[in-house]
Amino acid sequence: MGCDYIMRKSICFLLIFCILSSLSLVGCNSDPVDENTPPSSESTPSSTESTPPDSETVQPNESPVSDFEYTVNNDGGITINKYIGKAVDVVIPEKINGKNTTAIARNAFFRNDEIVTVIMPDTVTTIEYTAFEHCSSLVKVSLSQNLSSIKNAVFKDCKNLSEITLPQSLVQIGNSAFENCTSLKEITIPKNVSQWGFNAFLWCSGLSKVTIEEGVQTIGENAFAGTNISEIVLPNSVTEIRTQAFGGCPNLEFVELNENLVKIGDRAFGGKSKLTEIVIPKSVKDITEHAFSGCDTLEKVKFEGNAPEAYVYPLEIIPFGPIDVHYTIYYHRDAQGFASPEWNGYPTEIW
Repeated sequence: MGCDYIMRKSICFLLIFCILSSLSLVGCNSDPVDENTPPSSESTPSSTESTPPDSETVQPNESPVSDFEYTVNNDGGITINKYIGKAVDVVIPEKINGKNTTAIARNAFFRNDEIVTVIMPDTVTTIEYTAFEHCSSLVKVSLSQNLSSIKNAVFKDCKNLSEITLPQSLVQIGNSAFENCTSLKEITIPKNVSQWGFNAFLWCSGLSKVTIEEGVQTIGENAFAGTNISEIVLPNSVTEIRTQAFGGCPNLEFVELNENLVKIGDRAFGGKSKLTEIVIPKSVKDITEHAFSGCDTLEKVKFEGNAPEAYVYPLEIIPFGPIDVHYTIYYHRDAQGFASPEWNGYPTEIW
């Protein structure tokens, strides 16, 4: 009986030990958590607040759509017809109702005296006539990088406009597009500009630096007349300088013409300037005697090649009376078409 008691007691201890071990294993039965393993998606509740906005959502810095009157174009794009907001800094929305903003209409900001800056989305390709004309407080404009056309008088008389960069996509600069923008100090004409209206930068009296990129073929009529530029260097792509393109530039003292230039228009460099001499490339075939009319300081006009095929207008079509320039024509000894000691009434010298 003593043995039976001991045996039963041993069995009881063994059962108790097994039960306790079993309970302990239940508490540690889960797989160990790797600290480097991200939690599964099943364990993270979804949240609409953490979802990034889609591309058509108006960005915080964009002006509210309610600040604009607009229409849907036939091609499905949006044209901004009028700005009716009160903010001085305007950021035109890239999309309205899911459609790209592609154009700024005629007179959309005309005579707005409040706006100071305007930022356009890269979806805009055209700015129509007089869109920003007479915006007296406008200082800075960020243009679309896909803009192809700035139509007539778009920024005319924006006298405080001082910061604007023309994009490489630009093809057309309309009549008087920047006329009388007196605070504009420098401008670069992109290589693809092939359509010039007249008076593009006329009377931009603060304009002192003009860069014309290789690729531009024509300088428009009155393009930079009345500006403050002191020098101009033309790229090899330019073939024509139109009437009075650089006329009336009182501080102009250095001009470098290019080897592929063919035509220099009437009074192209006419009016008061500081020019004392200019070299005409051998490629020039057409230049009028009024090209330098009024350049009182001009002393030497040097021709690198033969005499141009067209130089003196027939008397019946000279629009501004007798020649009012007094300079000496210089030509190379072996050049053809010149005469000495005078050529067409001008004294000549060999150089």
